[in-house]
Amino acid sequence: MSFVQKAIEKLQSQTKQPAVQASTRAPAASAEPAIAVVPEPPKPRAPFQPKQTIALNRSALVRSGLLPDAAASRRVAEQFRRIKRPLLRNVQGRGAEPVDRANLLLVASALAGEGKTFTTMNLAFSLALERDVSVVLIDADVAKPHISRELGLGDAPGLLDALADPSIDIEDLVYGTDEPSLYFLPAGRRSEFANELLESDRMLEICATLTQRQPNAVLLFDSAPLLLTNEGVAVSHIVGQVVLVVRAGVTPRVAVQEAISNIGDGPRVGVVLNQASVTLGQQGYYNYGAYGSPVADERPGG
Repeated sequence: MSFVQKAIEKLQSQTKQPAVQASTRAPAASAEPAIAVVPEPPKPRAPFQPKQTIALNRSALVRSGLLPDAAASRRVAEQFRRIKRPLLRNVQGRGAEPVDRANLLLVASALAGEGKTFTTMNLAFSLALERDVSVVLIDADVAKPHISRELGLGDAPGLLDALADPSIDIEDLVYGTDEPSLYFLPAGRRSEFANELLESDRMLEICATLTQRQPNAVLLFDSAPLLLTNEGVAVSHIVGQVVLVVRAGVTPRVAVQEAISNIGDGPRVGVVLNQASVTLGQQGYYNYGAYGSPVADERPGG
């Protein structure tokens, strides 16, 4: 028996039962049979089909310092598995508390030279290994779009162009890569209104378009240093999670505290401690945890 038939019989049986009313006279039964209307489920949209694809030159990315060399690659890969796990738990709604816009991730730093872009690139590769996740790596460091330049797309239309011109379909600017689950959106052409564009309703619209078209997508933003430009802070106000990169023994504590203050109370903030001199068991390259805890007490997520 179909679901519709069961629903009809249930509704018909309910009409035969006496109704509780203020009047002593029951209403006349309807001559029309009750019909349960079952809406059609929404049709899934097609996944990304980028109009252009790029091959990632991993050797060049190693030479530029955005990927580890062969000797360190396995160790670094394990560290990024630890870093990504709590982020993904929030994306999947399995964290300790719900996180709004958890699939919008920002990698930031307080100052330059912290290892932010290295962290962004390696986190993107690690997230792309997940079977149920696709990653759109977005170069939002519009002042110095390092990733766009290293991929040969420094002059290509990108995020800022789509923000400035609502008629542009953002998907037309997204590049596929030879990593099946990894996509890339360049920074685009520089604008003097970059800060206002990044914190506009159009920015939210672009994020919504990308995630609706690719429901399991994580949007991973590489941002400018939070204390050197306003653009990084602007992006931090629209994401759900921020990974703040801190260089051990170099970044002043007051700078980290000011960066966190600039981010505000909106997103969930975690810290990657880069180039720590301590070793925690197998963990010697990156450590992940809430800022303010002693490094020896950190327990990166599994």
